[in-house]
Amino acid sequence: MMSDKRKIFIERIKNVLIVVLFLTTVLLLSFFWKDISLRDLSPINIIEDSVNSYIPEPNDLIQPRNILFSFGSDTYTLKKGKEAFEDTTVTDKMMELMRKYIGEASYAEQIQAEQYEEVMSYASVNMRFDYSIPVEEFIKENDISYSVNLGDLTNFTSIGFSTASTENLFIRDRNTDTYYRIIVDDTSVSTELGEEVSAFIKSVESSEYIPYYYIADIVGVENDALMPLFMSSNLTEMKGTQEFSISDQAKANRIASGFFASGLDFVRKITENKGSLLYMYGSSQSLIMEENGKIKYSENFDPSVYNQRGFYDSLEKAVEYVSSHGKWNSLYSNGCRPYLKAADRILNSGGSGYHFVFGLENNGVSIEYTEGEILSVDVCGQQVTAYERDIVIMSEEADQSGEMWESIEPVNILTENYAKIGQIIGTTTFEEMAAKVESIKFCCIRDKQNDSLTIKPVWLMTVSGDCRFWFDPETGELLGYLRAEVN
Repeated sequence: MMSDKRKIFIERIKNVLIVVLFLTTVLLLSFFWKDISLRDLSPINIIEDSVNSYIPEPNDLIQPRNILFSFGSDTYTLKKGKEAFEDTTVTDKMMELMRKYIGEASYAEQIQAEQYEEVMSYASVNMRFDYSIPVEEFIKENDISYSVNLGDLTNFTSIGFSTASTENLFIRDRNTDTYYRIIVDDTSVSTELGEEVSAFIKSVESSEYIPYYYIADIVGVENDALMPLFMSSNLTEMKGTQEFSISDQAKANRIASGFFASGLDFVRKITENKGSLLYMYGSSQSLIMEENGKIKYSENFDPSVYNQRGFYDSLEKAVEYVSSHGKWNSLYSNGCRPYLKAADRILNSGGSGYHFVFGLENNGVSIEYTEGEILSVDVCGQQVTAYERDIVIMSEEADQSGEMWESIEPVNILTENYAKIGQIIGTTTFEEMAAKVESIKFCCIRDKQNDSLTIKPVWLMTVSGDCRFWFDPETGELLGYLRAEVN
């Protein structure tokens, strides 16, 4: 039998070993978590430049698609929000009028679509967005004082004023097809505001502007899409470069490590047949890096950490995520500026959020991709569940201050190409084709199939069925088209 002293000695050794193992475990965990923390605090820098990272304010990215002026005689023009008006911009003038109307308003009420369309057919001005914005959040973020009860008014896609009803500010939400008016009861105040609205519209009408007409009024078919009579520009073709190449394995790994909390220690890396790199952390996170410089990240939504965010808070989260996963700097090069292009609601089991898409303008002209988007972020509460980035960095040598040139008139685009377009979309006559046109606009385009590192001016036309065509802006030659995928 073992003596009591020996038993005591063995127990003491066990206790010492347990303490040593415990302290060793604590130290190892400390180093492990310290490593994760340091990685999390080090954002990736895709372009690795020495320029201080610029982070835009969410409000700076929210801008109208355009501001539509109706002169009351079937003549219209479209202005970009940043275009100058007197000593300010067109958007700033619209916001000034909105502040005055809401500040003096007595009540708000819903109206019928027919009432809205009637008053806006007179001399009027309408600031239009491509996505719904919560009214109360918009008012708060823009420091607009108000005491009016907004009733059921929740979101808007456009804000307008009409000389036919000067006591009203008109609001529309295209996504729900609802219309409202905010009413100023004080006659003297509404008269004064109406005179200011009228002077605003007349000032634009008396200046140089590009006239727009409904396609119905130009080519004699039933179509309420607007089309400019002509367009002039000084834009030229620009060459760019992709943000990175996966052939630089060390850099690719540095970029990838920023998307995973523990770096790449527990991440599986796969080189796919098409040359892209796939990084996976279990089944919860994945990152694809393509040879053309595109990044696509996704992670599973976790309802246990969900905390609902509003529109502006979600946008701020998206802006911060872009800043720490590639930065904003390369979108502010050579006259280009990013803007919020789309904001769609997304639903997950146990939470909801927003799918934000960011576009890019070159000296006020939008840059479109034939496929995919420049930048997008999905935000659900505190979590970013998806991120895509596909940026072409414009060459600093690109000169966009050349002489003005005249493009071919868009109506000639239709007449000269209707047979080719008809073969693609299934129409046989000019009238059938023209009736299907949903939009035609002057822009810059990145043709990802044919020349993915060149940005060039084009006429871009969309027809029903989401089929897009782009044309040489000077000759009208059809350069390419893309049909929507049918599932």
